[in-house]
Order: sequence, then structure tokens, then C-alpha cells
Amino acid sequence: MNGNKAGAPREGMKHSYVKQCDYIAIFDADFQPDPDFLHRTVPFLIYNPKLALVQGRWEFVNGDQCMMTRLQEMSLSYHFTVEQQVGSSTFAFFGFNGTAGVWRISSLNESGGWNDQTTVEDMDIVVIGFLPIANVVV
Repeated sequence: MNGNKAGAPREGMKHSYVKQCDYIAIFDADFQPDPDFLHRTVPFLIYNPKLALVQGRWEFVNGDQCMMTRLQEMSLSYHFTVEQQVGSSTFAFFGFNGTAGVWRISSLNESGGWNDQTTVEDMDIVVIGFLPIANVVV
């Protein structure tokens, strides 16, 4: 597979069964979603056809392992609690975090899909496509 991280969803979208789907969930390899993740995120897309993405909140599973992961966890918590909640509630821009998101496939297609020529493909797709996003604590 070419294209690094952006190449994976781009290649996945080429499968024939994707044509039968309306949404795609994106998870990093180390992400551990709750069993009800899709039940808690997909309804936002179903009931608001103007949304392109539902960004779920996620946490480190090893936040107390060392000082570095603790600091990262604190930064991430601030990012979700303040930056994205404020952005979402005021209908302001915020980017896709690269994991824990459920996308409307038609929005991805309309925006041109995943760009593997950038190191910030998760933000690139929402900036270039100007896609409406909802931030959901799941």
C-alpha cells in the first residue's frame, strides 16, 4: 500500500462492498472503541444529513504509565474538553483527529478523498473540503 496513513482509507474505499455503505469509521491501530461506539455516533449522521463527520472523544489507555503519556493525556483532554467542545457548540471549524471518527462516505467523495501528499491528512480533508463536523463525547 502506498500513501502511508492516508493510503489505508483511500485503498479501503476502493472495495466493491463500500458502494453499499453510507458511512466509514476510522480507528488507529491502537484505538480501543467501546462496544457501543457506532450506536452512539452514527445517529448524528443519520438525523443530520448536513454533517460529514462525527468526531468521537478518545483517551489514552496508558495515561498513568509515565510522565510523557500523562502529559499527552492532559493535553488531549484539554483538546477535547475545551477546544473541540467550544468549536462544535459554536459551529466553528475544528479538525479530524485521525481516529475515532465516523465519516459520511458521500462527503469524503465530494471533497476529493484522502490526500496522501500531506503529513496531516486527517486535518487536510476537513480544511480542503470545508466539511461540517460534530464533536461527540462517546
